[in-house]
Amino acid sequence: MKIEIRRAGFSDYEEMLEMYKNTLRNVNIKDYSRDEIEVWLKKTSLENLKKTADLVKRWVAVDLDNKAKIVGMAQHSLNGNFSGLYVDKDYIGKAVGFKLLKLVEESIAALGIKKIKIKSTVTAKDFYLRNGYVLLGEDFFDLGEGRKIKVYLMEKDIA
Repeated sequence: MKIEIRRAGFSDYEEMLEMYKNTLRNVNIKDYSRDEIEVWLKKTSLENLKKTADLVKRWVAVDLDNKAKIVGMAQHSLNGNFSGLYVDKDYIGKAVGFKLLKLVEESIAALGIKKIKIKSTVTAKDFYLRNGYVLLGEDFFDLGEGRKIKVYLMEKDIA
């Protein structure tokens, strides 16, 4: 398996969105209800990805041995707010998330930021702990429609 990480472009957005939806429905389902996930999915759309393209740095991980299939994605805002990392269910545990995380951390560090703060899903909490993040406490993420899900506040010094 040959994984390449590159900046995401408009032509990637449809496949990114499908991978994201499949990840939530197949991976995050162990920690959140189907109803919560379906409400969550309404927050991200192809239109939203396009509309926010100039406000974030986005990367995709592609499997070059599988028709350049998008198997992961990560992003942070231009001011260094880390806002998401998702990996295809069939690629979890194969260093895709680790590679994306390291790239995001390097990109944020290049902005002069010395500490990354994130809101992790219940599903990803252990991944971040294994990668040097410290658990600060619990919080809630507003899904809209009067729904909130539990998340964890975490941070890591990257200086």
